[in-house]
Amino acid sequence: MFEVQTYTFLDGWINCWSEEVNGESHPLTFKTYTAALEELTDFLAANHEAFTNGAVEEQYDPHDYRIMEIR
Repeated sequence: MFEVQTYTFLDGWINCWSEEVNGESHPLTFKTYTAALEELTDFLAANHEAFTNGAVEEQYDPHDYRIMEIR
């Protein structure tokens, strides 16, 4: 299993990504590295497009994200 981790100033690297199942929030994980990479790539591309179009004021730094294998 893999997760996308975000670097935070207070907690370091953590999994901020979640999904809602039956009204409850659960950490989002991926079966493969490739699936996690595709999700992260799509997320950063959508942010870049929104930034370019002026919809958001901040473009996320790709260095603030990483994919880690979890057990």
